[in-house]
Amino acid sequence: MKPEWHWTNKPEPERRRILQKMSVGWGKKPITRVTLVCPQCGIKFEVKKSEVNRRKYHNKECFNKSKKGVIPKNIEIARRNSPIKKGSENINWKGGMPRPYPNKWNGSLKYKVWVRDRNRCQICGKLGKERSDLVCHHVDFNKKNCNIKNIQLLCRHCHLIVHWQERKKL
Repeated sequence: MKPEWHWTNKPEPERRRILQKMSVGWGKKPITRVTLVCPQCGIKFEVKKSEVNRRKYHNKECFNKSKKGVIPKNIEIARRNSPIKKGSENINWKGGMPRPYPNKWNGSLKYKVWVRDRNRCQICGKLGKERSDLVCHHVDFNKKNCNIKNIQLLCRHCHLIVHWQERKKL
C-alpha cells in the first residue's frame, strides 16, 4: 500500500496533470548533429555526433571515388625508408643466381619423394592434407644436388626451423 501523499492516491484530474508533467521528459533524447564537409566534393552534410569518427564522406559514391587510383602523397618517402628493398639491396640477396635448380628438379622428382615419404613430414610426422602443406628440402642445402636420397619432405614449419638453424651456424 502506498502512503497517502503518493500521486496515485490523488483525485483523477490531479493525477492526469501530474502524469502530463512527468511524461514531458520521457521519450527519445534530442539528436545532436555536427556539420562536416565532404573532402571529395566539398558538400556540407550533417551527421550524428556518434558518427563523426566513422563518416567522412556524404555518400558512397564520394567514398568510392576517393579510394580509386589515389596514390598517397608520401608513398615515395615510404618506399625509400622501407626495410624491404629490391635486388642486391635486399637483406636476403644471395648474388642473383639466374636458375638455382637444375633441370632434374621437376614435378616427377617431387612426386617420387612424396610417395617415398608417404605424405608426412620427416621431422614432426605431420600429415600433409594438400600438396602445398609439405615442401621438398635438400638435406645438404645444395640445390644442384637432386639425388632422391638428398631430398626429404618437410612441413613448412620444420622447413623454416631447419633453414633458420643452418643460417645461425653461418
